[in-house]
Amino acid sequence: MEYAWLGSSYGRGVVRPATPHKQVVPGISMSMAENRDMSGMPPSSPPWLAVLARRNREHAYLAASLGRWIILGSVSGGLAGLSGWVFLTVLDRITDFRLEHDRMYFMLPVAGLILGGMYHFFGGRAKGGSPLLIEQIHEPTEWLPRRMAPMILLGTWASQLFGASVGREGTALQMSGGLTDTFARLIRLKPDDRRTLLIAALAGGFGAVFGVPVAGAVFALEVQSLGRVRYEAIVPALSASIVGDLIVRGLGYHHALRVPLDPRIDTWLILKLLLGGVAFGLAGAAFIELTEGLKSATARFIRFPPLRTFLGGLALVGLTAWVGHDYLGMSLGIIDRALAGDRLSFAVFALKILFAAISIGTLFPGGEVTPLFA
Repeated sequence: MEYAWLGSSYGRGVVRPATPHKQVVPGISMSMAENRDMSGMPPSSPPWLAVLARRNREHAYLAASLGRWIILGSVSGGLAGLSGWVFLTVLDRITDFRLEHDRMYFMLPVAGLILGGMYHFFGGRAKGGSPLLIEQIHEPTEWLPRRMAPMILLGTWASQLFGASVGREGTALQMSGGLTDTFARLIRLKPDDRRTLLIAALAGGFGAVFGVPVAGAVFALEVQSLGRVRYEAIVPALSASIVGDLIVRGLGYHHALRVPLDPRIDTWLILKLLLGGVAFGLAGAAFIELTEGLKSATARFIRFPPLRTFLGGLALVGLTAWVGHDYLGMSLGIIDRALAGDRLSFAVFALKILFAAISIGTLFPGGEVTPLFA
């Protein structure tokens, strides 16, 4: 037995057993530290009870994390839904006005000059558009500019008012991303969490503006990183896209296209779908090459960006005077006719690609997807 010499006045010269050293867990009283092991269970408890306690803690953590991301994704979807409803509602009014006043397209050069000047002089980093949003998902280094959402909203409305062949998904993505990033800044999200929430913003914007929540989530998970899916973003992406779509519908906006599908599937239909997929891929590749070629050529020879948009407007005016009004704006009339079973000229897709490539290649604000549907 070990002994200690007590030199105090209370026990001078008395030999007593030394008290063994007891390791105390910080934050836990002496009695608790003596009676519990590292699992939080009494040492006399069976091992399975400690395993059960550990699993319960893990399940509680997972449930809390899941609930947190459902809430954050829903907030992003709410922002996407509200902004998407405003955008779509006004866009329909603008489109109807342009169709009733079929000479509005003559103002495209002037509109292009003004819109190009707005982005050139006041756009700042917002000129990066959707690629800037995806860049911040890959490397979250800087907050998205607050001006991104209002500038793309006003720019797309103006482009559509005068007939530029631009879409709406780019607008929805930038509005949803800009508003969501402002929210992320307010709550001081960490970079990794901000990256996940921006993916949810993509899903919310796409799902809300097209009324396709599942496709919106899939789009967001794939478009930001080809060949790699961020599985941790699945729950917030689904939450955002579903909430965004519900809000747009709940506020009374109804997406126009409703196509009755024939449930019969046969070999010939599958073959036509496969051939159609090849044709769609080739058309998309042609659109990308033409758009990027126009961007490069105009940037090389025309250093003043507003002048590029002005000349793009002139080109659209000339083409419209030659082939008609069908290819202005989103060309939803062409889509309606195709879905109704009308036979369209082979030149329709080529002309629509040309109109869209000129509009986007000369920097008219807006998206790319809807014109490609035509």
